[in-house]
Amino acid sequence: MPGADLYDFNGGTFSWLEEQLKQLEKQPSTIVLLQHQPFRAPFYIPGEIYAFGESKRLRIEHLLRQFTSLNYFGVFAGHFHMWSDGKAFDDMPKFRQFETDACKVAQAIALVTANIKTGEIVKIEKMYGDEPTLQKRFTDNT
Repeated sequence: MPGADLYDFNGGTFSWLEEQLKQLEKQPSTIVLLQHQPFRAPFYIPGEIYAFGESKRLRIEHLLRQFTSLNYFGVFAGHFHMWSDGKAFDDMPKFRQFETDACKVAQAIALVTANIKTGEIVKIEKMYGDEPTLQKRFTDNT
């Protein structure tokens, strides 16, 4: 079957995610989801085939919205081999969807900057090269 699946059966990942969210609801945390396929495909790619179809995407949104005390950052996904920063859900504008591209020739890293006190993710940067380095970036700020 093409497309991403929810695995909504006893012992599947949908019920596992629901249980994890219930446990996290009691903690002050920022939730970041990591998965292969994004929730939403670009308009020119049929989501039903290459990502989560609309009904599955809306079920996940409904599940996430049940836990109103949780602070969601968003999702890191791949699958389309492109770098993208967008929205996964229309009714959750702060829930970001980042897609990472495949790097088959050179190395790349995604640098995530977070506020230690609040857990809020402040910035995400993509760095390319055979040996990505950040040495100059941090020495200028000290």
